[in-house]
Amino acid sequence: MLAYLDACEATDTDDAGGQHVALRLETRLVRGKDTAAVEFRYTDDPNAPAVAMRQEDILKNYPMTYDLLTAALAKRYSDFMVNAKYHRLRRGL
Repeated sequence: MLAYLDACEATDTDDAGGQHVALRLETRLVRGKDTAAVEFRYTDDPNAPAVAMRQEDILKNYPMTYDLLTAALAKRYSDFMVNAKYHRLRRGL
């Protein structure tokens, strides 16, 4: 597609300021079990494609803040305690 757009730009002779188009592509990571799915893993390889995660994308899947999570756990479990074990488990997840 990029080659096609480059070719269109190279052959454009309209100096009168005709219509122009802006193209914005967004990629969204979705967990799936499809056999055609591309494997994804974190890496520090500078040649790997860049992936940017925005806060709103993360909050769609994980809407709880620390305070909401702690309150929900305290409500659900009568013996829940905010201690070192809780923080260790929470950080691991």
